[in-house]
Amino acid sequence: AAGMCGWVVNVVKYYRIYEIVEPKRQLLAEANVKLDEANSKLVEVRAHVASLEAQLGELSRQFEEATAEKNEAVAQAEKTQLRAQMADRLFN
Repeated sequence: AAGMCGWVVNVVKYYRIYEIVEPKRQLLAEANVKLDEANSKLVEVRAHVASLEAQLGELSRQFEEATAEKNEAVAQAEKTQLRAQMADRLFN
């Protein structure tokens, strides 16, 4: 009888603990689902950011090339204008 009584006491203790722990397990499972969704979204966002950074790098390179071409064209125009002025002086 003592063994049976001890078993019933332990079952009651287990039930009381289970009543406290089970809702927490459910909340943990829900939180893990949300975490997985957030991590998936984070992976997508990081991939998008990497794509945008690659585009930015390409656009920066194109901008640098265009700026160099513009500066070269401006320098050539100034050179040509100086030659034209010198030619005017020679003929006048």
